[in-house]
Amino acid sequence: MESLAVTCSNAGLSHIVRRLLPSAVGTYNPDSLEESPRVQGLNMKQWISAWLGVFFAWAVLDLIGHGLIFGSLYAAMPGVWRPQAEIKIGVIYAGVLTTAGAFVALYKLQIQSRGLVAGLLYGLLFGLANGASVACGGYAVHPIQAELALGWFILALVEGSVAGLIVGRIIRKPKAA
Repeated sequence: MESLAVTCSNAGLSHIVRRLLPSAVGTYNPDSLEESPRVQGLNMKQWISAWLGVFFAWAVLDLIGHGLIFGSLYAAMPGVWRPQAEIKIGVIYAGVLTTAGAFVALYKLQIQSRGLVAGLLYGLLFGLANGASVACGGYAVHPIQAELALGWFILALVEGSVAGLIVGRIIRKPKAA
């Protein structure tokens, strides 16, 4: 631990990360981010297209899931939710937009194999993590039916899978020079 403390005071955060996780950062050079193999070939058009694609897919799936499929379950528990007029839709979409951006960035910067299968597996894992958190957390703290929590979990798996297919289709490996 002394070595880590000396490293913290002398070298800065980038050197700590490189020392603790050398395989995660590859050839990271704090003076030149462009040298990182994960950043080389970063195509902003791909990234923005994937980000917007994931955002719109999630927005549509949320409307279908929460509006059509779960609507009657929500209506049966009016004391649990804000009244329709008080729902802060802008906050919801800001959260979805931010999460979509993080989803795409993680895929672009961390997933080495690319394509539909890699995207689908990544999306399923993301959906599993997100769905378990939302469903278990929601069921634990809100007086909701188990069916609603299960529905949230399934919706998260579907949304993760669809988003994974989107990034797998749009974000490709950089072409070799």
